[in-house]
Amino acid sequence: MNKLMYSKLTKAELAEIFPPITRNNFVVRDNWYGRNQIITFVNNKGQQITYNHDEVLKVMLQRLMVFLQKKHFKFLLNIKSQEN
Repeated sequence: MNKLMYSKLTKAELAEIFPPITRNNFVVRDNWYGRNQIITFVNNKGQQITYNHDEVLKVMLQRLMVFLQKKHFKFLLNIKSQEN
């Protein structure tokens, strides 16, 4: 199934196709976006963590874009200060 097909399914249908999974580690993959996958793993402190892959990926991408914009702005400032 591709991402376009995922968008036409309800959350209940997605949960039936992609049931919750247990992993050994935290994982976020671009090609899993749209599955609404629920993932559980145990961290190094022994805490069981459960998260919605799509929600985590959205937050991570937003923060990455902000980081890249700030990095680009600082780069431009450095170039301008070197020109003077």
